[in-house]
Amino acid sequence: MGGEKWLSWHYIRSLLSRINALIAEAVHKQAAAQEAELLALKHQIDSHFLYNTLENLKMMAEIERQYPLSDALTSLGSMMRYNLQWSGSCVALRDEIRHIQHYVAIMNIRHDNQIGLEIHLSPAFMELEMLKMSLQPVVENAIKHGWNALQSLFSITIEACPKQDIIELRIQDNGVGISEERRNTIMAGLARTDMDSHEPGMNGGIGLYNVHRRLSMQYGEEYGIRLDSIPGHSTIVTLILPRRYMMRGADHDDQAVDCG
Repeated sequence: MGGEKWLSWHYIRSLLSRINALIAEAVHKQAAAQEAELLALKHQIDSHFLYNTLENLKMMAEIERQYPLSDALTSLGSMMRYNLQWSGSCVALRDEIRHIQHYVAIMNIRHDNQIGLEIHLSPAFMELEMLKMSLQPVVENAIKHGWNALQSLFSITIEACPKQDIIELRIQDNGVGISEERRNTIMAGLARTDMDSHEPGMNGGIGLYNVHRRLSMQYGEEYGIRLDSIPGHSTIVTLILPRRYMMRGADHDDQAVDCG
């Protein structure tokens, strides 16, 4: 009987301990939710202030007939809205493309309109599912590391290629390219799962690594980034994605250029 009482008491203590842990967890989650809500409200207030400031600056630029500056402020405002408004982790490719167009417009203010952006995508591909903010790190990396200062025009081309159940989204530039050794080093870095072991100072590695890991974690290890380059000629970053569409029932004719 004594043994049974001890087991019963032990069971009750374990049950009470579990209940207390659940209560503590619930309180912690509630506090975290309230903190997140307060942070969201703060960001909303900050974003409204920034939007209003940009609108005022845009109006002043138009009054002064500084139309390029006005256009740049419009692009900057659109980029800020896109960055701050996260209704979900996935967006349609058209939203990412629009964001990249605004980003390149801002970069062209700095670089005297020497960056060209060509979009070779059929309307059907514009509804492909994308992880938000997947393209900007790739395009930013191309401009930062691929552009030869001696080039009169740096061109970036985006195209989509269907491959059975996947889509290859290719971002190609006409820059300096990278050596085979550097390409292999970066690809090896992308395969690592420990960010702390990532090679410090690897040109373009960190941004590509972040995009690669996000794609792999979202869709599976078979998805992510592939890097190819012709030294002195071009670099191609390929985002390998599942063929998923944000809008169902559309006529997805999968028209695309022949990507080989």
